[in-house]
This record gives sequence, C-alpha cells and structure tokens, in this order.
Amino acid sequence: MVVPPFQTKFTNIPSEMTTPMNLIQTFGGELFTGLLHVSFGNNHELIGLFEEGSLLSFIEEKENIRQKRTLQEVENTWKQNKGVITAYQSYPDEIFILEKLLTKKLTTRLEIFGLELGEKIVALKRKKENCIIEIDSKDKKQAIYLWEGKIIWNLSDKSIFIENKKVKARIYKGKKINYQEEMRKIKETIRELSKTYKQTTKRDFDEDFLFFIHKNLAEKFPVIDPFLGVFKLENSELTILEKERLKEFIGPFKQAISNFIEKEINLSPQEKENIINKLNKEEEND
Repeated sequence: MVVPPFQTKFTNIPSEMTTPMNLIQTFGGELFTGLLHVSFGNNHELIGLFEEGSLLSFIEEKENIRQKRTLQEVENTWKQNKGVITAYQSYPDEIFILEKLLTKKLTTRLEIFGLELGEKIVALKRKKENCIIEIDSKDKKQAIYLWEGKIIWNLSDKSIFIENKKVKARIYKGKKINYQEEMRKIKETIRELSKTYKQTTKRDFDEDFLFFIHKNLAEKFPVIDPFLGVFKLENSELTILEKERLKEFIGPFKQAISNFIEKEINLSPQEKENIINKLNKEEEND
C-alpha cells in the first residue's frame, strides 16, 4: 500500500513487542483516528483503520490482493509473521474515503502504460470514479488516489507524465457510495433508537440526541451541528435541508449515531454492536 501523506504517530515498532488487541485497546483509550500499517515483507501488509478509537476494519494485502480480515485472522497472521508497525494520524472523512477505496474486490493485473496512463486518469476523472492508481516503480512506491473523479492524494512523480515514461500500473476501483441508501439506513436507525430510548429512559430522544451532537461532535464536524441548519430532526424523522451537503453529512452523522449508541443507549454490548453493524453494512456492488 502507498500510504497517503498522513502525519506519523509512531514508526518502526517490531510487531513482536505488542499484539493487535493491545493496540486496539490503546487506540480506543486515545480516541485515535488514523491508519495502522504493518509490513511483513514480501508484498505482505496489514492495514487497520480506526475512527475515534473504534476499529473500522482490518485489511490484509498479500501478493497485491486485499481482503478484509477478522480480529482472529489478524492475530493468527501476527503470530506467524514478524513485521514492522507504523501508525498514521488522520481525520474521519479521510479514513471514510480510504476504507471505501481499500475494501473493494481488487484486481492483480498490471498493465503497461505510456502516454495513455494520463489519458486513462482523465477518463477515470470524467467518470467520477473512486479508485487508486498504483504505479509499479523500482525507485519508490507511487500512487494516485481519486475520489468521485477528483485527485485527493497525488503520490506520483511528474516525470512519468512529462517524459512519457513507460510504466506498469495497477488500477484498483473502489466502492461508489449510494447516498440515498445510506440515508435510508440512517433514518431507519434513528426511528429504532428513538423507540428504544423512550422506552428505557422516558426522555425525549430528539432533544437529547441533538444536544449530544452539539456538545461532543459539532466542533469537529460543523456540518452536523444542529444549530447550523443543514438538517432537522422532528418526531424522530430526519430531513436534510441543505441537500448539496449530503455527501459530507453522512459520514459524521453515522459516527454521531454510533457514539450515541455506545454512550447513551441502555442495551447489551451485543445489541449495540448489531445496530451499529446494520447501520454500517455495505451492499455488494461492482
């Protein structure tokens, strides 16, 4: 993996000095948002994505194939291989994008490009694709990250395009977001939580949830501040008032729901996990 230009939290820690569970607990206590990267050598890497201290997913990359892994699978890999750990700090919206790009079913096919690599990138931008173009270079790892057709991280040498060098590149197409489907899941979760909250606390869900957002998350994610008028919540029905901000609204609002469930909803850990998993469940589409 070619890591985007995130700030380094720590680097070059031998994997045998800690365990995945220890790191999860440490990052949880620190409310860490960012990326954990473990290199085992021989094109074998492990990637962990965290948001506000919560583990989003582990992804193993081996021989240019990326797959999601369970904690048990990660622990087994950790025991069987020696690696070097680096952690990078980031922001929730960047981690949201990175997870979508890294968790798609991927291709291992290398293609040789000359001038047409630039043309290919232009075509991908025109189609508003989410993808990673990884350039196979002996000198250093290079990549270009596209999100909805815009270059968000360019980690490539300009000389490749200026000098029309022949290069090998691999194009990983990431997940496209169905924003209407995401809103449907959010609204459904809100209704379910409202019913549970009123039954267990006898309090007003809308008022308490909006206050929770304003107090804990509005400074970090102004788009979900109830007082800025991007959305309204009445009778547990969510309405987006500034529809042009829907794309930037969904990620932070889902985080707000998850945080509220963890801290304010009186349910068992398993019940909480089930609701959060349902909210974040991704539909398979190529």
